[in-house]
Amino acid sequence: MHRHIKMYKISSKSIAALFGLPLLAILSTTFYQISNTTPTYPYPWLPLLGSLLSLLAVFSFWQAGYILHLKKEIQTLQNLHQQQQKQIDFLSALREMSLAINEQIHLKDLLHTVLDMVDTALNPQEILILIQDEETENLQPAVYKQKENILFFQQIQNLPTHFQNIPKQNQQQILNASLIQTQILATEKEILGLLCIQWDLQHAPPKENLEPTLQVLAKHISLAIRKPTLYDKAVIDSLTGLYTKRHFLQQIKKLFSLSQRLQQPFSLILIDIDHFKSINDRHGHLSGDIVLAKVSQCLRQSIREYDTAYRYGGEELAILLPQTEKKEAAKIAERLRQNIAQLRILGEKKQPIPVTCSAGVASYQTTMNTFYDLISLADQYLYQAKNSGRNQVCSA
Repeated sequence: MHRHIKMYKISSKSIAALFGLPLLAILSTTFYQISNTTPTYPYPWLPLLGSLLSLLAVFSFWQAGYILHLKKEIQTLQNLHQQQQKQIDFLSALREMSLAINEQIHLKDLLHTVLDMVDTALNPQEILILIQDEETENLQPAVYKQKENILFFQQIQNLPTHFQNIPKQNQQQILNASLIQTQILATEKEILGLLCIQWDLQHAPPKENLEPTLQVLAKHISLAIRKPTLYDKAVIDSLTGLYTKRHFLQQIKKLFSLSQRLQQPFSLILIDIDHFKSINDRHGHLSGDIVLAKVSQCLRQSIREYDTAYRYGGEELAILLPQTEKKEAAKIAERLRQNIAQLRILGEKKQPIPVTCSAGVASYQTTMNTFYDLISLADQYLYQAKNSGRNQVCSA
């Protein structure tokens, strides 16, 4: 509003300057010509017409300049509006990212949310987030997003090797008509990974706008990576990759309360690796750890997306199945038993170790008072499976 008022004042002064003196000069000349025109002159109004036409030409010239000035002002306002809108979108993306960090605890889900935020803020052709492996300290691709079929990051044959080590500083390079920006993801104490973004040169953002935006994004992404990492260390068993017994008790308590309130079914499978003590005694504890890790990996890969697996005891594992009746849970347990029996596990000295398991299946019943009643029932069925010759599932 103030810009328009200022422009109007300038235009008023311009009108006075452009029309005041020229108009006075033209009118003076016109009256002089008319007063000195002989009575017999056939067109005494002709000098006045010429003066008016001159005045009209001056006005047209000023109007053209004024319109051009207005167009420039409108374009400036439009550019300012676009910049402000991009800033609003960026701040909204940061807010959504902060909310996602607080709400989500699973790293994969969180990183996919982060990809959408980066896409909204920077509109690149490709986004790649690599996370540093804690053991090897090498970078491994975590999540990826693209807008075309064949792009720069996909053309790298050995992506982890190409980004083998995190650079000492953020880098920007131009390759094959593309702008590649790498941004280090880190906290004050540790390096977490690398953010890689690619644009074609025609649509790449200006460097002076890109750097501060990336710095802010990198801080939020690093926080997003760090939070579930800390959470996982607290609730995931380091050997098996399954959730801990403490987390199991927390989750089964929640499911039990929900089933009591809403009368929804849920089931529990308890699994015990057959003759696990003999495996340790015969092949060594390291081979026993290998067996436990492989069986746990098989469980993680075989259960449904909404089921969760836990290390309940030494070689005893548990699976919670929300909204699942006992009949369906028994079928799932049998499928898991078959998958485990088909494993080909090599021990510490590369010796083959055959593995089977026994399972007990129980489901929530309205007569149960606490979730411990459900655990006790599943444990009874597990004991029955083991006493009946092992390598089987019991649910009744």
